[in-house]
Amino acid sequence: MDSAVDVRPLTETFVAEIGDVDLNDDLSDETFATIHDAFLRYQVLIFRNQELGPERHVAFGRQFGELQQHVMNQYHHDGYPELYFLSNLDENGQPNGRHPDRGTLYWHTDGSWTERTTKATLIYSIEIPRRGGATHFADMYRGYEMLSDTMKQRIAGLRAVHSLDFSRTRRHADD
Repeated sequence: MDSAVDVRPLTETFVAEIGDVDLNDDLSDETFATIHDAFLRYQVLIFRNQELGPERHVAFGRQFGELQQHVMNQYHHDGYPELYFLSNLDENGQPNGRHPDRGTLYWHTDGSWTERTTKATLIYSIEIPRRGGATHFADMYRGYEMLSDTMKQRIAGLRAVHSLDFSRTRRHADD
C-alpha cells in the first residue's frame, strides 16, 4: 500500500475515507493502485475538501475505466457529456424550488437498466444543503451474504430487468 495515501475505514467492510491525496494532481500508479484497492475493499470512498473542475473529475474517473454517458442527455455537463450535472439553481444562481431529476429521489442503482452496468459512480458536490440532500448507499454484498441458504438457492437462477422507461415515465413522471 502507498504510505502517502491515508485509507481510514469507517466500518470494517464498507466505506472508507481517503486522505492525503489531491485529485487535481496526476496520481502515480502506486497511489491510484492504493485508491483502487480501497475501492474494491470498501466500495464507497470519501475524498474530502477536493476542488475538482470537470476536466479533472473526468480524468480521475477514467482511471477506473470507460466512462458512461448517461442516456438522459439534458443532464450532460457542458463540454463533458460523461458528467451528469444536477442543479436546482436558475439562470441567476438562485434556487428555483424544483428538484432537477425526481428519479434520483427514489432508491435506485445507477445504470441498472443497461446490459453492462457501471463499475462505480463518482459524486462531486459543489454546494451541499444544510439539511436534506442525503445520498444513501447499501452494501449489496453484505445484504446477499445475510440471506439464508434457502433464499440464495431460491433466487440463484433469477434475473431482473429494469426498465428506464417505466422508471422515468410511468412511476413518477411530471411535466
